[in-house]
Amino acid sequence: MSHPAGINRDAALREKWLKHGAGVLFALLVAACFRFHQLGASAFRADTIMFYDLCHRPLSAWTIMTNWMELVGVTAQFPFPLAAAKGMINLFHLEPTDFNIRLSSALFGALTVIPAFYIGNLLRGRWFGVLLALLIAVNPFHIQLSREAYFYAPMILGLAMQLGATLWIVRQAGTARRLSWPFFAAVGLGVFLAAYSHMSGWYLTAAALLVQAWIMVGRARLSRMLWNEMAVLAGIYLVIGLPLLFAAWGLPYFIDAMLNPETVELNKKILRTEFIPIWEEALRIGAVMGLGSTRLRGGFTLLVLALGAGMLARRRRQPDTVVVMAMMAFGFIIYEVAHRASGHPLSFRHASFLFMPYQVWLALGIWAPLEHYSDRAVACRWRWQICCLATAGAALVLAAPPAWAAASLLGKPIPYKQIGVWCDRHLPAHSLVLVERWFDPWNELRVHNSTNVFYTFTVPSEPDDTFARNNWPATAKAFFQRFPDAAYLEYCNGDQAKCGVVTNWSFARQMVFTNGPAIKLAKWGLAYRDEFYDAHTNRMLTTIFYNTREDVLA
Repeated sequence: MSHPAGINRDAALREKWLKHGAGVLFALLVAACFRFHQLGASAFRADTIMFYDLCHRPLSAWTIMTNWMELVGVTAQFPFPLAAAKGMINLFHLEPTDFNIRLSSALFGALTVIPAFYIGNLLRGRWFGVLLALLIAVNPFHIQLSREAYFYAPMILGLAMQLGATLWIVRQAGTARRLSWPFFAAVGLGVFLAAYSHMSGWYLTAAALLVQAWIMVGRARLSRMLWNEMAVLAGIYLVIGLPLLFAAWGLPYFIDAMLNPETVELNKKILRTEFIPIWEEALRIGAVMGLGSTRLRGGFTLLVLALGAGMLARRRRQPDTVVVMAMMAFGFIIYEVAHRASGHPLSFRHASFLFMPYQVWLALGIWAPLEHYSDRAVACRWRWQICCLATAGAALVLAAPPAWAAASLLGKPIPYKQIGVWCDRHLPAHSLVLVERWFDPWNELRVHNSTNVFYTFTVPSEPDDTFARNNWPATAKAFFQRFPDAAYLEYCNGDQAKCGVVTNWSFARQMVFTNGPAIKLAKWGLAYRDEFYDAHTNRMLTTIFYNTREDVLA
């Protein structure tokens, strides 16, 4: 006997899933394009050089995980992201090129659109999931994090998986339905990726644990058989979390750092910490993770957030959206306490754990016109669909130029590779190049070294008290008196009190290295690293001053 009605329903369901599946695949393709395009072109900087060094050594991923402090020394960073990078290189027998060292991070970033679609599907249906996936795919902040061999891309992926699992268990509240293994797999993998990638991943992990435990206890009261599931969930968190309580790079390190007054004061001095009001920090985080801080971009972002807040207010009795916002608020409060207690200034990277729930808020704002008015004016639903599409289109159009700039960065922000290439081509062999700064360049120029010139330093010039104590300008003057044909690589030409003495030395020529994409991102308020906005430097316009032999003899 045939069942045409059932067959038609199945065919319609398959057609819907094909449409939405195509949307997700498109979002994944867009995410991959922005994250893999010229992935090896940008220069390494600061802690990312840790990845460069260890990926060039004959180490296994397991060795990195188990001997972390022995390999890198005392650090606030976690081993998994580097172990993943090295493990992928070893597994596929890849050369440790700049592209391949960053490959795992870019892959984690691109894959984040998949749990994003799942989160959106749980909240408002499959088309909302496609919208959220597309917002993640073109988000400049996330693109920048994903293109850097660093610690945040796997953490954000893990937190997205945890958020999806938490929303799913929220839907099972008050029921005795048995949980399937994908739920526990998502929780386990999500907790591991978040908790072993960066300390800030703990904040949202703790929030997810509280929500999941609350619901699981309520479900277990309905049936004794469900206590087994509670035990499984507890086992996942214990097995993954217990090592973090005892590892030297885990909880003991951070307790000591926050309770040690000398460490806190040292952080404030080195990082030039200046605390700003919490509301201002929230606005700055929202701008850089959203669409920027210019009048147009900031105004559009605030409008979308207001629409999202209105929807949340109207749907406040729906537990899923309340849970997402509550987790974000919980994490933000912990972050504020932690970074102020440790003496660290606001860091957009350290707040990146808020990225996924914040994107949900933005997506809800874009979706708000359709959801608010469709129930009241069904006959005019198409108008609100057009309004929703227009808002989504505007968001994607605003995101596209900075997304491309994020995929085209020459440095973060200093283009060390271009500096080395220019020195090789234009300066005489064996020339000396005095480098102004101390903290960054000595390490970066070691990796992106010139084959033609010698970068050199006089005395340490940072932090400020060291600069004053060593009288760095006097040592620089003496250096150029002894080597008049040496060149000078200037990083801080915006700070005249510090560098003007050397800049005004008699140089006949100069070459300016302009990181155009970085300048655009900083102008839009979408650069993810604090150095792009550092008032003490102008590192997006780095200058080499130099004399030729003829200039010196003239």
